[in-house]
Amino acid sequence: MTDDEIDPWIKLARLVEEQEVDLVVHMGRKTQPLPKHLTKNVSNPSLSAEPLKVRYRESFTRPDKQTVLSHTANTMLLSDEEQRTPTHADVAEQYQGPQDAFLDYGVCGVYKMDFSVKNGVARAVKKDLETLLDSSPALRNLLVCIEPPLVSMKVVNEWERDVEWLLNLLFSWKSEDDKGKEATIVCGGTMAASTEIHESQGKSFIRCLCAGAMTSSPVNFDLCPEDDFIKGYKLRHEYETWEGERSFVTLGLTVTPSRGAAAAVEFHTAPCVKTPTPRTRRSTVTRSY
Repeated sequence: MTDDEIDPWIKLARLVEEQEVDLVVHMGRKTQPLPKHLTKNVSNPSLSAEPLKVRYRESFTRPDKQTVLSHTANTMLLSDEEQRTPTHADVAEQYQGPQDAFLDYGVCGVYKMDFSVKNGVARAVKKDLETLLDSSPALRNLLVCIEPPLVSMKVVNEWERDVEWLLNLLFSWKSEDDKGKEATIVCGGTMAASTEIHESQGKSFIRCLCAGAMTSSPVNFDLCPEDDFIKGYKLRHEYETWEGERSFVTLGLTVTPSRGAAAAVEFHTAPCVKTPTPRTRRSTVTRSY
């Protein structure tokens, strides 16, 4: 196997070098986890943040990641882990810098939503996205980035109203114009998955993508059953990786007079060094839509 077949960071670095990539969105944990004997100490905000800084330096100075960071625009979402104490948040901001919630590309846009597994979606965040959609008539193709996997049973069980609010808002925005709008949700999550979220009484759908684990070892989570989701919506799961595959996803957002808005999706996967027994698969290793 070649290097880019066993390390997704090497593959992403080559894509960034060889192709036109406008933006890389970094989600989830940005470093390897701390050793267990340091976890309790670092969780205390009064103690030294040096172990965390060491992990960030190790992660951000690897050659393939430096290639990604230096060859195109990059933006990052703080994970729940990175915000769980003031110490974590301070160190994460030092290495990731201040981040705008909305990245405007004219007819296309990327919105990074602060959706915490611990706290859900704050009222101010909801108002911000609602105002953005109302005040952006040129926007045709929207990518919404969220840390937790929106179609996991855990997230829906704990934050059903927030998930329902987001879906109602995006489907309403899509239906405002018959010339064609597109909305895509990309989540973090610990395994790769692609799911179509359909209106129960309509033909429209929104694709929800779980990018999967790229640096850490992937861990499966429970997807919501296709026929037991948010009231008014149903799911169609298209794709899951094997347990043990690291991954990232690329999207090509386009808007044309003839086809309207569209999002081309491709998953890129690579096995971990030790690949566990595979699950039942729904696709080949790399799949395009």
